[in-house]
Amino acid sequence: MADLSVDVVGLQTLASTLERVKDGLDRTRDVIDDAESELGSNELANALDDFEDHWDDGRGRIKKNIDGTVEALTQSAQAYIDTDVELAAAFDEKPDAG
Repeated sequence: MADLSVDVVGLQTLASTLERVKDGLDRTRDVIDDAESELGSNELANALDDFEDHWDDGRGRIKKNIDGTVEALTQSAQAYIDTDVELAAAFDEKPDAG
């Protein structure tokens, strides 16, 4: 019988990392505004503004996909934890002396 090994902490860490990525997607406007004076060109600044304005649709879809992935990772990690606890409890049970 093959052993099954799952890095539950890795699943949880990935879920947390994806949440931070999602939060970072909302900060693109701040980055553009902060860098505007350093760009040196009004055309470039305007192009970035246009990109940011149109980025909302794509950002929304990406965030929705991230939410689904985070939920799946979280549920998977919890299912592995629950199964591990149940298996450990089953091994701790004493057989009936019949």
